[in-house]
Amino acid sequence: MKIIHIVGSSGSGKTTFIRKLIPALKRQGSVAVIKHVGDHSYTLEEGKDTTVFFETGADISVGVDS
Repeated sequence: MKIIHIVGSSGSGKTTFIRKLIPALKRQGSVAVIKHVGDHSYTLEEGKDTTVFFETGADISVGVDS
C-alpha cells in the first residue's frame, strides 16, 4: 500500500489534481480516497469532492467529518 497526502488551501486545485491523478493510479491497481470534511456532514451528495472522486474511478471514497 502506498499513501499520497495532498494538502493545500481552499481553492488551490486539490480536487482538480486528485481527479486527474485517480485514473493514472487506477492503472497501477485499486485506489481509495479519504477526505477531511470540515465544514459539513459526510454524505455522497452530487458535486461534492467525495462523490466526484468515486465517480472518477476511486474504488473507495471516504469523508471524515467531526
